[in-house]
Amino acid sequence: MKRTTTLIQFLLTVAAVGFILAQGGDIALAAVAKTGQQLCWDAAGIPIACAGTGQDGEHQAGVVWPAPRFTDLANGTVLDNLTGLVWLQDAGCLGSQQWTTSLSEIVALSTGARTCTNYTAGTHGDWRLPNVREFESLWDYSVSGPAVAQGHPFLNLPGGDQWSSTTSVKFRLQAWTGHAGAGIVDYQDKMGTYITWAVRGPVVSSAAAVPKTGQQECWDAGGTLIDCAGTGQDGETQAGVTWPIPRFTDLGNGTVLDNLTGLIWLKDADCFGWHQWASALSEVAALNLGSRMCENYVAGAQNDWRLPNIRELTSLWDYGVKDPSLPAGHPFVNTPTPGSNYWSSTSVISSPSNAWEAETYSGRAKVIAKAENKRVWAVRGGTTVGVILSDGFESGDTSAWSNSVP
Repeated sequence: MKRTTTLIQFLLTVAAVGFILAQGGDIALAAVAKTGQQLCWDAAGIPIACAGTGQDGEHQAGVVWPAPRFTDLANGTVLDNLTGLVWLQDAGCLGSQQWTTSLSEIVALSTGARTCTNYTAGTHGDWRLPNVREFESLWDYSVSGPAVAQGHPFLNLPGGDQWSSTTSVKFRLQAWTGHAGAGIVDYQDKMGTYITWAVRGPVVSSAAAVPKTGQQECWDAGGTLIDCAGTGQDGETQAGVTWPIPRFTDLGNGTVLDNLTGLIWLKDADCFGWHQWASALSEVAALNLGSRMCENYVAGAQNDWRLPNIRELTSLWDYGVKDPSLPAGHPFVNTPTPGSNYWSSTSVISSPSNAWEAETYSGRAKVIAKAENKRVWAVRGGTTVGVILSDGFESGDTSAWSNSVP
């Protein structure tokens, strides 16, 4: 009976999605949130008016953050009202250790063997080490030191790296980390010593649910493939919204719809070549004016293209593959192999003569001088409707929303 109910729920959801599409609306399973950036700078880092720049600060694309962004649940935990995730309030409680020990510390927290500021040991038994996407979901790209929305209720936020549960598939001796000071996600040697922070949930539905990373396998500290059971790694928990099948739809006009995020990408991933940051913004403006032609795309067909912000750009990556870090079976053309570097429209708040770029080699986002040359990939659209395909909770899939209370 449960499977029949689940099938009916699925069919009803598909019907609803079809209706929304017929009305010309945008939908997404995991809508991309705004970066938080609202200002603009030129290539030298000098503040300028945003109008006409094409920068992140002008478009401010993505799901609007709720106010307040975070809620102190008064039990040593904090709810992110944007993503529905619940974080340990004391970010420094579990200390620094190597990656495998970090995973063990989460087990100790879940079994009640650890007490943190304002948190009673054993209150929740479903803590986990956050995956790389969950860390990225926290960052506010309008601030730094830390890169977390002002007025947040967290305690002891470190300025350095914090372990995620996600291994770098390109460098399996390393795991991804989140850097709360600058809002960076990077990979570090698993034998290094970094902070452990815990997350659980999501415990409520949200406007900007965090999708799965794509990682489905597990590796030990030596980079050897191991059974995921009991590891607490990303490959075991696979937390987040399940990707739709197919992940992408070729729209037959030189553009590709990402069925996970609702964003529409230029099918040709290398139409424009290499450019400095200001020139990259100008190339997208030329695409809107109809003076650029790309493979399978009729010049001037759409005029609302933009250079993706850093969240939109990294939303493409599959952290379970490498060279490039794009989901298998994608319909994009001219994707450089093993990978390349692409500009985002997001400046680096602490040093605005730099901008964020992301690499398809591994999925890493980096800070690069705006005078450097990187590739350009254009995006349009967004999402206004969130749809969650639940599996009825019978599979234990954490993409379905939890019934537990905060």
